[in-house]
Amino acid sequence: MAKTSPYKPGMPWVAVAIFAVLVSLMVGTSLFESTRMRSDGPMMTVTANGHIFCVFGNDTINTPIAKGDSVRMLGVYNDGIFMKYLVETGDGIRGWIRPWYVDMPVLTHSKKHNPNDTIWLTNIPKTSAQYGHILGWEYYGTLANGTKSANIYSTDYFPAFKDSHKYIFRKNSSSHFASREKFERNVVGKNLNIIEDKYGPVVQYIPSGAGGGEASVNTSVFDKSTGSFYEPVITIASDSTVSSVRFGLQSDRNSWIWKYIPLSSQLIDLPLTSFFARGSLYDSLKPSNLCTSPMDETWNWTKRIVIGIGGLIWLFVIPSAVCLLVYIMLYFRYSLYPLSDTAVKILISILTALFAYYWIIVTMTWGEYIFWEILLIIITYMTCQNAFSVLADEVPHIRCQKCRAMEAMELVDKDFLESEEKTEDTSQSHKLGSRTRRWQTWTQVTRGNSSWRENVKNHYETDTDWRRDHYKENVRYDRYMLHYRCQCCGHKERKRDYIRVVLDRKYQGSSTYTTHSSSD
Repeated sequence: MAKTSPYKPGMPWVAVAIFAVLVSLMVGTSLFESTRMRSDGPMMTVTANGHIFCVFGNDTINTPIAKGDSVRMLGVYNDGIFMKYLVETGDGIRGWIRPWYVDMPVLTHSKKHNPNDTIWLTNIPKTSAQYGHILGWEYYGTLANGTKSANIYSTDYFPAFKDSHKYIFRKNSSSHFASREKFERNVVGKNLNIIEDKYGPVVQYIPSGAGGGEASVNTSVFDKSTGSFYEPVITIASDSTVSSVRFGLQSDRNSWIWKYIPLSSQLIDLPLTSFFARGSLYDSLKPSNLCTSPMDETWNWTKRIVIGIGGLIWLFVIPSAVCLLVYIMLYFRYSLYPLSDTAVKILISILTALFAYYWIIVTMTWGEYIFWEILLIIITYMTCQNAFSVLADEVPHIRCQKCRAMEAMELVDKDFLESEEKTEDTSQSHKLGSRTRRWQTWTQVTRGNSSWRENVKNHYETDTDWRRDHYKENVRYDRYMLHYRCQCCGHKERKRDYIRVVLDRKYQGSSTYTTHSSSD
């Protein structure tokens, strides 16, 4: 019997690397999300009597602001004709203002203008309607030289101040998530500073006198009874504490199924859910219209691609990390020593299923559509199946059945058992050639003097000719008993195997056949 070699446990370094990437992506992505409100924006002078408005659910509250007042820019929402600025006044009012009320010029990105022209917007959109249809909308403005600008349409411009792209709000992004019961329990009776620390920055604030007011924070509140997320509106009493909360509906693509998902409120209330599902208050990518050079545009698109790929991995592959963790732990044999291979499979299945379910809640809270979660389930299932392959009940076992060492079984001996001769009919196929026919079909559409093709489809048919050679073989099967021993503990296993030896082959003739394949 052969002497066993010293046991040198291996390590699945590819699995370790993938696990490290997934964990880094899961944690790192969340750590770098910034939920703070910027406070270093430019000061702007109000150029005409107007108003700051706050949208609280279905209610809009307008607060007058006078020409000559100063406001600080906190952020920009949307662009072009739907643009609005989040601003803060000196006395603490925080709300939205339309760009034509302040002295902040805009940079246009229309072919009708010089891209370097700055324009001061002078009036609100003008619309005309006939039979209920909008005929057009436009802004007017004044160029730097004092001349009147041409019409400016919906996505033609952004604010003209340094690094304005860093102030663009990300759409549908929340700093925190909580169930309705938990949110109401935690905010009523608290002052606004405590609430802001716990539930994100105050986005809108309007004082009502005597220390009271109304405010909104950047948190989405989940109501299990309706399956919807809501924007909370906080009413502040005269003693500067929250007296009540009401909710304005936010659209959610999964509201039709949220109410039926077990433990959804409890899982949303976990601190890690807000940590993983939250998004940056501001967009981290520069709009393509603001790229000023080919290098700037190339770098911008490179970041978009990297973030896009990382985002897909974050959405669909993170649950596989749990399966990989247990698989890696197998190589530290004492960590799972009491568990048999079957028990390890059950452990992997339970832990992965639980975390995958939690991750579905996280990604749906983040905003992922429920149907995309099918891809998450498929990827997680395939990862588990690959992990199960190292625990297959085949000799030699990859994991020693006695000491639990991985990849420790080695072949130490081979006993010859017997030989058996047989005559067998065999055949081999050889490709002779193929013929492919291609054609198109379409629908010819004619209108007036014009004619064109629609529903154009390409069709392929391939015929492949084969020759099959037939043989009669005299073969010998040499059967052996293989002996394996664990390099770590000496545990023994054995299995039967054979070697097929061709002693003689006689050609019996050949035949031809054709295979047919087609595609559209």
